[in-house]
Amino acid sequence: MAGHRREQLLSEIPSGYSPVLHLAAVHLIAALGIALPIASLQDPKAWELAFVPFFFAFANFFEWSVHRGPMHHKWRFLGRLWERHTVIHHGFFHHDDLAIRSARELTYVLFPPWVTLLFLVFVLPIPMALWLAGQTNLAALFLASSFGYYLVYEWFHLMHHLPEKGWAASAVVQKIRAHHRFHHRPEAMSSGNFNVSFPLADWVLRTWLKDSK
Repeated sequence: MAGHRREQLLSEIPSGYSPVLHLAAVHLIAALGIALPIASLQDPKAWELAFVPFFFAFANFFEWSVHRGPMHHKWRFLGRLWERHTVIHHGFFHHDDLAIRSARELTYVLFPPWVTLLFLVFVLPIPMALWLAGQTNLAALFLASSFGYYLVYEWFHLMHHLPEKGWAASAVVQKIRAHHRFHHRPEAMSSGNFNVSFPLADWVLRTWLKDSK
């Protein structure tokens, strides 16, 4: 059944899909999202820069919330996000078969641009509120941090799904991948290990699951 689902999804990848262009789009979106806000900074103060770690922590909990919520539960108006993640991504990659077998399978690992835009819409009220409050530097730093975290997320997720050879087979990488691998278990995917990058929110909110074996 799992093999059939993988073959079916492989057949649905558009013939014109380019993994190189997909990777380039991810990095271009992130680069613009980081560079443009940073370029708008005006004499940033130390106390303003000190907010960056807090913005990254916010992004970590945002990642956890969206992953636990609409990515694994079919919410009204967000059904396409649930289908993209729960139905397609988890249908394609199982805990005992996480690695991509060809570059074309990156389409089921990396976020499509519409998902990135959707996440931006989710968080946009925060920098808008900061800007309206006169904290333009904080608004810019929030956006730059958000896009930076988005890029980190994509790097981590790609690492989790690379073939296990070379550096990707190292003990350190395997330790990191174990967290995501457990999430791909059908009985665990709606219960825990929602952080794909750093499992901070999973630890704080007690959704860090480990194999009991």
